[in-house]
Formats: sequence, structure tokens, C-alpha cells
Amino acid sequence: MRSVQSRIVNFYDVGCKHNVRFFVSSDEDKILEMAKGYNFLILDSLNGMLRYHQHTDFLRKTKAMNLRGVVLLNQVNKAGQFVGNNAILHEVDVEVIVSDGIAVTGKNRFGVSEGRYEIFSAKKLN
Repeated sequence: MRSVQSRIVNFYDVGCKHNVRFFVSSDEDKILEMAKGYNFLILDSLNGMLRYHQHTDFLRKTKAMNLRGVVLLNQVNKAGQFVGNNAILHEVDVEVIVSDGIAVTGKNRFGVSEGRYEIFSAKKLN
């Protein structure tokens, strides 16, 4: 979590830092409880959670909370394949694959697919 946390702190608007809270847990129920009252949830990563193969239920519960946004990070294996149950891809609105500092949108329910972006930059590459 330290690298994600430090990046958020480094790039976050200084005036809003009091609205950011970090905590460590692999328990889905605790994460859902701690997220109450916040607008966004960033989870790094799905791979470390206790009920690793039941993430579709967890994602449905986050959707029911009506958060403004949920970012779920998941690891890939050495071949670049999604690690774990691919069923979660049917639940997400946007899939973004990040490699070497470039984010590429895959599945996107909002109609903008195949976009390429530099991480931590608003610059669209194509």
C-alpha cells in the first residue's frame, strides 16, 4: 500500500488532504464499513483480500453504497493475464490496463475504449 499511498499524497490537492484516509485490511466487510461516509474507494489490491474468489459480491456491495467512484487494483501474472476470477470484469464499468506508466482503457461502458494515457498526466496519447 505504501507506493499507492505515497503517490496519492504526492499528487493530491494539499487543501483536501484532510478528506483522505488510509487503512489496511484484507477483510471485505471491514473495508465496506470503513468506506461509509466517503465518496471514493481505492483498493490496492483485490489479490490480497480474504475471500479472493468472491469479489463479484464485494463489487456489487460497493455499487449499492452509491459511492462516486471505486478503483479496484488487481495484479497480472508474468504473461500479463488477469490474476483471479475474470467474472469481476463483467461487473466493472471501465477496465484499465497499466504497464510501463501507460494506462490503456479496455472495456468501457461509457463508450471510450482504446484510450492511452500517461499515468499522473492528463495527456492522452492517441
